[in-house]
Amino acid sequence: MDAPPHLVHPCRAGHDDGAPATAPHSPDTGVSPMNRPPAFAEYNIEERWTTLQGSVLVGSMLEDGPGPHALVPHRHDFVELVWLSQGSGTHRIDTAEFPARPRTLHLIAPGQVHCWHPDATPVDGTLVLFREDFLIAQGGAGLQSWRGGMTTPSPATATRLDRLVREIRDELDGDADDREVVARHLVSAFVTVCQREVARPAPPQHTVSADFQRLVRERPTVAVSVAEWSRRLAVTPKYLTEVVTADTGRSPSTMIRSAVRLEAERMLAATTLSCAQIADTLEFDDPSYFSRFFRRETGMTPSSYRRRHGTLRAA
Repeated sequence: MDAPPHLVHPCRAGHDDGAPATAPHSPDTGVSPMNRPPAFAEYNIEERWTTLQGSVLVGSMLEDGPGPHALVPHRHDFVELVWLSQGSGTHRIDTAEFPARPRTLHLIAPGQVHCWHPDATPVDGTLVLFREDFLIAQGGAGLQSWRGGMTTPSPATATRLDRLVREIRDELDGDADDREVVARHLVSAFVTVCQREVARPAPPQHTVSADFQRLVRERPTVAVSVAEWSRRLAVTPKYLTEVVTADTGRSPSTMIRSAVRLEAERMLAATTLSCAQIADTLEFDDPSYFSRFFRRETGMTPSSYRRRHGTLRAA
């Protein structure tokens, strides 16, 4: 079944052979790309059919989702909301596992690693996918702080989500001149209701703080200091520290360490990369430095963490 014109496949758009699409290069931040193969398949929404600013996809998990890629640990550069109508088994987001049952709402933030482990019943439901910048334009909810997770909405909220999905689909199927604004309003309403269920909505973020968090998430590394990130964002280290701390309650250096720790946990749990390879990916000077860092941040050695949380075994 061909996708309607307003649906852009996040995994195969422009790739007729079914291979995962390659994520586009991030905006130039002055940081040279790493010449390493990614630890996880990374998918992006390509602006090919939609005329909406930023990209948005509203479709079926089975018909418009990633297909067999859903069973393999992967991540995206967009927000993914999954409103399940049927399912079984579990859904792993980073190192947390959630039941994949009907009438559950799953939110995957940009950069999070996730995969589905269905049992007898295939996972299906409504996908709402969009880039973070989609909600910034007219009619949008503005900058958000996305938190991945799962919840079971109340019956009243579930009915409301069903109604919003129908309205979003109707708007995207229409040809009104102002459908961009109306669709963005509706997606913003859907997102706001979902955020209420998954986590308390975060206050709006300062643009510099949001840019810093995005860059650190896209390139978790110990090789770039707070001073260097400040230079690339064209602000002083003092100013960056002030706005990031005010928005998040954490200093930039703490957020850098947390991003590196989280990425290390993801690779230990969902890949067979060796500690030396992970250390190299995160740009540590040597594997022993990485091991000391990881133990200091988590209280566990990398090998102990992998034994406890790993889902794959080396061949």
